Amino acid sequence: MSGALPPGSGPERPGVTAGNEGVGMSEVDEAAPVVEAPGRRAARLRGRAVGAGLLAAALGAVVALDTGVVPLPLSTPRPVAQQAARPGVPAATAAADAAREKAVRVTVTALDAALGADDVAAFGRLVDPQDAAAARRLRRLAGNLAALPATTAGLEWDGSWGVDVSGGRPADAATRIVAHAHLRTSFTGYDTGGTPVAVDVGLHKVADRWLVTSWARRFVSEQPDPWDVDVDLAAVAKPHVLVVGMAKNARANARLASRAEAAIVDTRKVWTDPAWNGKAVVFALTDTDYLDTWFGAGLAGPGQEHANYFNTFVTEDVLSAPRRTGMRVVVATDFLLRDTKGTRADLRYAFTVMSFRTGETDWIPAWLYNGAADYTSWRPGTGEDALETARRRGLYDSTWAGLRAGTWKPRFTKNRDDFAEGSDARLEADWDSAFLTATYVADTFGEARLRALVAATATEPRTEIAVKKVLKMTMPQLSANVRRYARRLAARA
Repeated sequence: MSGALPPGSGPERPGVTAGNEGVGMSEVDEAAPVVEAPGRRAARLRGRAVGAGLLAAALGAVVALDTGVVPLPLSTPRPVAQQAARPGVPAATAAADAAREKAVRVTVTALDAALGADDVAAFGRLVDPQDAAAARRLRRLAGNLAALPATTAGLEWDGSWGVDVSGGRPADAATRIVAHAHLRTSFTGYDTGGTPVAVDVGLHKVADRWLVTSWARRFVSEQPDPWDVDVDLAAVAKPHVLVVGMAKNARANARLASRAEAAIVDTRKVWTDPAWNGKAVVFALTDTDYLDTWFGAGLAGPGQEHANYFNTFVTEDVLSAPRRTGMRVVVATDFLLRDTKGTRADLRYAFTVMSFRTGETDWIPAWLYNGAADYTSWRPGTGEDALETARRRGLYDSTWAGLRAGTWKPRFTKNRDDFAEGSDARLEADWDSAFLTATYVADTFGEARLRALVAATATEPRTEIAVKKVLKMTMPQLSANVRRYARRLAARA
């Protein structure tokens, strides 16, 4: 894709970026950010909804993924011997169960209090010291939650548990169990509520106390939160964005926070849905295992194929109203290492689809979903300017050839799983068609009409009906109008 409208240079492809080949995946080059000529990659994460599973007990959390590269298996509980209801058990057994639950609840309540008070020392006193590595990891988890600004955390337990049989140990409910709890977290000032995530808390009876031996997400198919990773965390708070990263990447985190703040402010100039508070939390870790989980094994480090990928999702509490509690963006290493027009545009793209997530998005056709976000990616922060937007973004050479020959016409790919899939020709046609259609609507009718079209398609599965209602034209008429508009826009450039 050319960096400006006149043809000549080819599309920017993902791959090794000069100057970053020697940077370790868990380290960030703290030198001045690289500034590139305008341009963008040829492929972007697909805008498909992927469920990340997660209802557990009565307070299950839902993480609704908006984009993804790693197919998720069905959620699978970790190996514990579940305790079923046992009607008619002997009185002595029932009494032992009740005594165990009472003792375990003392520990869980103390853990909750320590997390709520950011008291890492108190949390540490509830950890079994026999496994030094596990104890260090648990104290780091509590320390990270305490260190992150604007973060509140708590532990909830409804009394459900299982016998700890990890490591092949025999089942012994009298000494080792796993409490099926929920870690509730919230970023005050950024989230609208707390998000519960199912966790298994391993507990070992030591004398008359139950101490923590392990802590893991209940479902093994879930992608981790930053505090699930065994690294030291730090955060940079801006008015609209909180960036959570690794403590050793402090300067890179600060630079990313400044760029993300500018991007979200620009996005809010176009997408003003009052259901979105205009804020988001960005996760930007360079830990290898963390990147592998989110973007594919060995693919998201510096200079690697998915280094410029990002993922967006909303957090939810199924028992709250509204259910959505927060907006999240997970970024790969390019967003920390490189300050380019492409990475800045991608931040605006991510925040745009975040604004869509305040409601249902499944019916928004792919050409509009991606086109509206792509338009916002390149729109000048100074205001509506279709010509400058197109100059900033550029078009693929194949589109230019079609415009010159008078044969180009837009593709309206509706299914997001099919968007930009298959050949390079289809990828280029889908992205340029989506961008030019959204730009046509915004330039011809105003950005308010573009917002109205997105809102209408979100509630109307028949796209042609929504287009007719908002734009007063049929889909064939829209195609013809976009075709003429694209030729005029190219001529103006």
